[in-house]
Amino acid sequence: MIAGTVLSRQQVERVRAAAAILLAGPSDSPALDALPDFDGLLQQAAAALGSKGPALAAAIGALPPEPSWASLAAFAAGEPESFELVALLAVGAYFMSPAVLDSLGRPAGARRRAHPEQVVDELSTGILEAVLDRGCPVRSLDDVNGKTEGTSQ
Repeated sequence: MIAGTVLSRQQVERVRAAAAILLAGPSDSPALDALPDFDGLLQQAAAALGSKGPALAAAIGALPPEPSWASLAAFAAGEPESFELVALLAVGAYFMSPAVLDSLGRPAGARRRAHPEQVVDELSTGILEAVLDRGCPVRSLDDVNGKTEGTSQ
């Protein structure tokens, strides 16, 4: 059972076994077994699913006991909502891993904001003039009705 969106050890093992098949992954991303924090990430992903806790517990319970590509495909065809929840949990946990994000080329290092002088310099070049020339994108009801009445006549 999921008590307060915390997965039991058995649930983590079942999801991990399914995830190992679903997330075979390309060679440039780390394998699931290479992520030492995957179990903790599964817990975080389960907590993020919040109100779906009871449905998630049922979905994990419905997973094939010894998952294979064929048994997971049959599970997905037979119980698509349950499969979607388990897959969302597994994929969400996988992509929360910093190692996985780094393998995808996530920008690293500190981000540096532009100095106020640089902002003023960029604005003075006229970079926003085309945007400002378009006018306000929000139209009032009077504008809409006026244009509609004008085109009807």
